[in-house]
Amino acid sequence: MSDDAGLLAEAVAPDRRGYRRALLLLAVGAALLFVGYAQVWASAVVLQEGLPSLAVELKGREIQPAGSASAILALAGIAGLVATRRFGRAVTGVLLVLEGLVALVGALWFGTGAGNRADVVRLVSEKAGIDVDVELSVRPWWVVVAVGGALLVVVGVLAALRGGTWPVMGRKYERADGDGSSAAAGAPTGPASAWEQLDQGVDPTVDPTADPAPDTQPEPTRGRSPGPATGTMTPTDAPEDTP
Repeated sequence: MSDDAGLLAEAVAPDRRGYRRALLLLAVGAALLFVGYAQVWASAVVLQEGLPSLAVELKGREIQPAGSASAILALAGIAGLVATRRFGRAVTGVLLVLEGLVALVGALWFGTGAGNRADVVRLVSEKAGIDVDVELSVRPWWVVVAVGGALLVVVGVLAALRGGTWPVMGRKYERADGDGSSAAAGAPTGPASAWEQLDQGVDPTVDPTADPAPDTQPEPTRGRSPGPATGTMTPTDAPEDTP
């Protein structure tokens, strides 16, 4: 019986290790995309008659501006996995897969030479200011982008399939009652609430639950001056003897 309870607890417990691993892989993938797209992918030397040679370099974000946006979206994916739950993580996972494929396929398309290099030569011509037909020198930074894109695809698949088993953010402003039911937490206390009370004209140093001090002063009598008690005669009230 205890073995069955232990297996059930393991099945219900959130997969914290897998969750942390996915976030780490996603952070590494985003960093690789940022670094890879910021480096020079292609360079060329433009020769002009009567002028010195001109070296033109093109970075990854210039060659593939659409793919370079995947680095920013990867960072947004970290926030999406942390802040969302089952359905939101599935959507975030699908988006990460698409972003990773864009970066991965674009990098491989450029690095293996399968793509049309005419677009890259056109960018060289725009930088040089003249139409040129030059030999491009390709640098291997596209491999870094391909690895980063592959990591995004892996994390996206994990999020779509296993995101429901990962831990979620705790619910704020809730506490457990004695019988196990949840209720809203009380009003916050501290410097913030004290300032709010001052804004409302309330002294925060005074305990609102304390009973007010009793008034020991007798209430003054209105409409008459203080005198002796009613029903008593003073010597001045006695009738005078007449001869």
